[in-house]
Amino acid sequence: MAWKNSTGYRFWDRETELGSLDKNKSEKIAIRLCEKDNVKYVDIRLRKRDYDNDVYINTKSGLCLTYDLYKQVKDIIDKNIDDD
Repeated sequence: MAWKNSTGYRFWDRETELGSLDKNKSEKIAIRLCEKDNVKYVDIRLRKRDYDNDVYINTKSGLCLTYDLYKQVKDIIDKNIDDD
């Protein structure tokens, strides 16, 4: 299901939610694979809980990387962090 802003405008041509993580009781981190004009992006976005409607809503806080840039960032992290 595509996320739409309050005006109903849909930005991404395609999007797939890969998963989410609980940050705390009122926030989640959503990870999505998105596409716009045949370019793939990894979108990592903070969602805040709307207690009135019991749903999580996307915020402007987050990071959106082209898929190629995401792979470079992932390689740097993988090379420099020990899993000990």
